[in-house]
Amino acid sequence: MRLSSPEDRSCYFRVRLSIEKSTQLRSAGESVSLFTDPIQGEREVQKITVIYEPGEGGTGTAPELQQIDDGESIIPTTNPFTRAADDGMAFTGWKISYTGTSAAKPSGAAVENGAEIEEGSARLTLTVTSVDTVTPTVTLTAQWSGTTVYYVSTSGNDNESTNDGSKEKPFRTIGKALGKLPAEGNAETNVIELLSNYTLADTTWENKSYRRNFTLRGQGKDVTTLQPPSGQNRVYQQGDVILEKLKWYFSTNGYWACCQYNLTLREGTAMDSRDKYGTADWDMGIPAGTPQVGVLIKHLQNDTASLAYGPHGKNADDPVRVILSDDDIKIGRFATDGWNPEGNNVSSPSNPLYSEVTVNKATIGLMIHGGIADVDVYNHSIFNINGASI
Repeated sequence: MRLSSPEDRSCYFRVRLSIEKSTQLRSAGESVSLFTDPIQGEREVQKITVIYEPGEGGTGTAPELQQIDDGESIIPTTNPFTRAADDGMAFTGWKISYTGTSAAKPSGAAVENGAEIEEGSARLTLTVTSVDTVTPTVTLTAQWSGTTVYYVSTSGNDNESTNDGSKEKPFRTIGKALGKLPAEGNAETNVIELLSNYTLADTTWENKSYRRNFTLRGQGKDVTTLQPPSGQNRVYQQGDVILEKLKWYFSTNGYWACCQYNLTLREGTAMDSRDKYGTADWDMGIPAGTPQVGVLIKHLQNDTASLAYGPHGKNADDPVRVILSDDDIKIGRFATDGWNPEGNNVSSPSNPLYSEVTVNKATIGLMIHGGIADVDVYNHSIFNINGASI
């Protein structure tokens, strides 16, 4: 028997015929085996169907069915499903199940049937495991969990004797709300909702003491504006962050540092800056009429403020994940590498930073790749790329 490689679409077979006959010399039912000559043929490559389901209580339109080849890979899509706004549940990831297939992480580790995976997670390689399955499928079912929500308004009060962080009695600062969120919560289940425009009190999102993962939600990108502290041009994540329904605004040129934490800018989120660096390499050919851009996002950045690096990016199975999903996200430079305070590149071949970037919608002047970056682009304007191709 000859075993074929995934690139070899040929097959090699021959047929054995067993004929039963009864004669005076042979007893009834005796078999005579005949073999055909070898035949060279073409085997059909089975497609794997990828299906997304809304899960219990979820509604909305599922993405179109994906048909991929055996041995190809996918990245779990951004969640398109929703629930009733007031049911207190949030999407937390996908539960994966198989019919005649299996999936593996970049390291080769198997993803067990029934495992939960996050949206935008590391690329999964799919394999057909049973040639008897008519339609090999991978089903990703949305998972939902209860949320903890606190409300913040500049007219609120951090004194718990008068305000409890509810919508009717909001806290005054994000820092107060962060301290109330459970440490074990993730960025989907920990939610802070802004009822007013807000200026951060410090460059660490008021999160240096708590390092919580959280979603920061406004009332709409044309309604709620969020910006860094007065006179500051940078912010440093100290937990996984999701922004939705607000506009992030730099009044001057600046950058955003992920510090090895995940970042998601959902549809309905704007990122903008009013000033430019004024150098040719900063604008990178963004057409005239595009809102002025001066935001630099880096996955790994630190300064002298004793910040903590996040847990992601140390291996291919858990990359730093960034998801951009709105046309009003305007970024001058997007860098997947990073530097320490002395300016030494820490994404060296001996200590690579792994990242997974999904650009659903965004405008980016220059995308710079360092470390080991995997970038998937669907609907975008990216004008220059350095260190990789898309």
